[in-house]
Amino acid sequence: MKQISVFLSIAFLLIITAGCSTVKPEELTKLQADNANLTAENQSLMNDLKTSKSDVSALQDQRDNLQKQLIQISNDNIGLKNQVDSTKAGLGKQVDNLNASIKANNLKMTDLQNEIKDRDKQITDLQSQVKSLSSEQAKFLQEKNQELSNLTMTHEKLEAAMQLEIANGDLKIQQLGDMLSVNFQDKIFFDSGSADIRNSGKKTLDKVAAVLKSITNKEVRVEGYTDNVPIAPGYRWKFPSNWELSVARATTIVRYLQSQGIDPSLLKATGYGEYNPASSNDTPEGKAQNRKIAIELVPLDQRARFK
Repeated sequence: MKQISVFLSIAFLLIITAGCSTVKPEELTKLQADNANLTAENQSLMNDLKTSKSDVSALQDQRDNLQKQLIQISNDNIGLKNQVDSTKAGLGKQVDNLNASIKANNLKMTDLQNEIKDRDKQITDLQSQVKSLSSEQAKFLQEKNQELSNLTMTHEKLEAAMQLEIANGDLKIQQLGDMLSVNFQDKIFFDSGSADIRNSGKKTLDKVAAVLKSITNKEVRVEGYTDNVPIAPGYRWKFPSNWELSVARATTIVRYLQSQGIDPSLLKATGYGEYNPASSNDTPEGKAQNRKIAIELVPLDQRARFK
């Protein structure tokens, strides 16, 4: 711009010098005015140029700052991208782990559901068993109650039929739960050392058989007992000891009860001799209590205990 101004000034001087002989005063004045205007305009342009250069420098600084910001942002983006990639990788592993956990839990759930189904089936089966057992228990209790009621009736019938023997102390009747025991003094049925039933004893057994004939759900067990007095020498050829005597007496009574109509499959004869005494054999009273015949009514489901 400075070069343009110098050129214009030189050109103006050349014009003045070349034509000074012919230029009119008014034209010279005009040229001088134009030169002044050009100089002023040149100065204005110079000022504008200076301002523009300053603006360019400011813009350059701004541009450099922006470039720095761009580089920083670019670097930040690279860091963020790396962080995103790292995060994605970490999340991928977490997702894989979570998927593996979900798969394992699904398998556990399936196993638990199968176990629950098994438990439900077991519960259903047990409930059915409980229902069945409850029904069987109710039936059993009803049968037991009926059995006890029947046994009580038998007890009462025997007491009614044996009033004389009970009054004389020759007979005791005891009911213990579902068992009934009738204890006779042996003298009612037998002479000393004998296993043959007296006629009076048969009459007593006839009354017993009349009551027991209707029994179908009890075992009729006849038991023979003696004291510890040895068998007299005159009877040892038949009964070497009290044991044989007690068994023979029990067997004789069983055979008689059978003859009176009692089912033989319900009858059982047992002899204890002197080895299961009810009292001490040291006194005459104790010996008398040990010489007895017992007729026991025992539930059929307990028979195995006495076989």
